[in-house]
Amino acid sequence: MIALSLQNDFREIRDLSFCYLGGKQFHQWDATNHDHVPPKSIFKIADRNIPLKLKVHKEGCHSPIYLDDEVLGQLISLFHGKQLDEQNDKLKIDFFQKEDSGRLLAAFTTYNNMHLLAHWLQRWLKEFHAALFRSPIPEGT
Repeated sequence: MIALSLQNDFREIRDLSFCYLGGKQFHQWDATNHDHVPPKSIFKIADRNIPLKLKVHKEGCHSPIYLDDEVLGQLISLFHGKQLDEQNDKLKIDFFQKEDSGRLLAAFTTYNNMHLLAHWLQRWLKEFHAALFRSPIPEGT
């Protein structure tokens, strides 16, 4: 059975020869970055032990998803009771009160949540596959 359980297991896969997001091999001239999946911002600091990080192409693969990570981190932080700073609020949640019951409802007004959810899951599956099988997920999967 394939497993990642020791810190050494995580170190071994940190610098695979391919970008887990795009599936392309790295070249020595490529600008790269290391990506946490799931993003470290969704975990409490105490729960960030042994992060899963893989190398990605910085431009084209990693840079477009940075805002998505911030949105997810802020969403999860609400469940941990953290208050959002209005100037840094990426969620853009509006609150409405139902007329019939008086219940307070929250709605996203900026982001397409189903698109983001599908995107996050696809990204996580790509990284988990790369980490476990040391190969990019096949195209069209």
